[in-house]
Amino acid sequence: MTSLSRFCPSCSTKRATLWAEFIREQVIRPVPHRHLVFALPKILRPSFRRRRRLLPKLTLCVWKALSAFLREDTGNDTLPAAIVSIQTAGKFLNWHPHLHVLAPAGAFRADGGFVHSIALDTGVLRGLFQANVLTLLRKERLISPERVERMREWRHSGFHAYAGTLPRAPPPTTEKSGHPPATGTTTTSSGSSVSPRTS
Repeated sequence: MTSLSRFCPSCSTKRATLWAEFIREQVIRPVPHRHLVFALPKILRPSFRRRRRLLPKLTLCVWKALSAFLREDTGNDTLPAAIVSIQTAGKFLNWHPHLHVLAPAGAFRADGGFVHSIALDTGVLRGLFQANVLTLLRKERLISPERVERMREWRHSGFHAYAGTLPRAPPPTTEKSGHPPATGTTTTSSGSSVSPRTS
């Protein structure tokens, strides 16, 4: 028996498991994926605590950074994809907005093929994310141009981008999946052809 409360370990674990199964079987394709994390400097976090309406826009800052990087690496005609989840608390339950991302390690072609991105440069991703966040805060008039310039000169800006190691692709499923598994050959961003990994 469970309490159906989001604070119940049993209930929350079950929901997380069901959500993961749904994502695996109905959403993602059988290609390699990466886990990424993006975080803000402490000096900017209060702006989002007082204005929760900006949190969805923060996810767009991540998406714009990641999609721009992948299109540049795999070709401007490719289609990146990602699932972005906002977390607002740190491990000590302090206010610490950060974003977890599950994204294919590459991008899709219009014909359904897949182009692998050899490596995710976290330095470039961090720079793109930082530029997007600062542009958002300038647009909202929450930061001055002078502070923006000073932050750009800091050796350590406080912005972070982390990319996990590349796991093997999950095996394709045909019984429950809402879409067929990726088929045919895929290419790397350097142009060489490879067969999709399915085990």
